[in-house]
Amino acid sequence: AQLDNAILHGPGVRNFRDMYEAFDTNGGATVITSAADLTAQLASLLSDSPRTRRMATANQSLVRASAGSLERSLDALRPVIGAPRLAGGAGNHP
Repeated sequence: AQLDNAILHGPGVRNFRDMYEAFDTNGGATVITSAADLTAQLASLLSDSPRTRRMATANQSLVRASAGSLERSLDALRPVIGAPRLAGGAGNHP
């Protein structure tokens, strides 16, 4: 998403369910359920550049909306766990 792309993913996203649901709901991602589905979705993305651009744009809006969320979460937890601030802020890592 940060690289300005559409996302295709399988159904096994248990550890990242909230994130994938946000991308799916926002129109930036598509769930792939089979090899045939993957082939069809890839062909669609490669042949329909407006669709691909819409999906990538939707993902970029989510990325921008969540910028700094790690630092905000740590700020909320710091009083409880005494965590140090991230060097340079969360968004400054390569």
